[in-house]
Amino acid sequence: MPTACLLEFFQTDRETGRAKDIVAMDEPRMIKNERLYRITKNQMDRFSRTLASLKRQPAETKDVHPLIAKAQEDALKSQLVDLEKQLQEYESLKAGHFDLDALNAVAELPTGLIKTRIAQGLRQKDLGGAARPEGAADTAV
Repeated sequence: MPTACLLEFFQTDRETGRAKDIVAMDEPRMIKNERLYRITKNQMDRFSRTLASLKRQPAETKDVHPLIAKAQEDALKSQLVDLEKQLQEYESLKAGHFDLDALNAVAELPTGLIKTRIAQGLRQKDLGGAARPEGAADTAV
């Protein structure tokens, strides 16, 4: 049932019992590495399949009010737009397209550094290699 598919995004993982796919959205998310890129592509595929499933289901067979169904569809479309923007930005950065002059404030510096690293083709691991204590895990950098 499509509604169940949609609700699955806001429920817990059956195996671990932890909340899944719930992210605080204080500011727009940014894809910072290849792992997040793959995760974002996967999320986009899942949202696309759920939206297609909702659209295929006739309105009279849905077990929710039409306004709720419309809100669900609009939410999925909005999320798909956000994910597509994130993917396009990362792909553009990977292709080396970043205007350092566009960095306007000190508050934007962390994001600007991440974008520059991606555009230069560097990984977080590459930057942390010299400063990493011997025996430290990659995730500790």
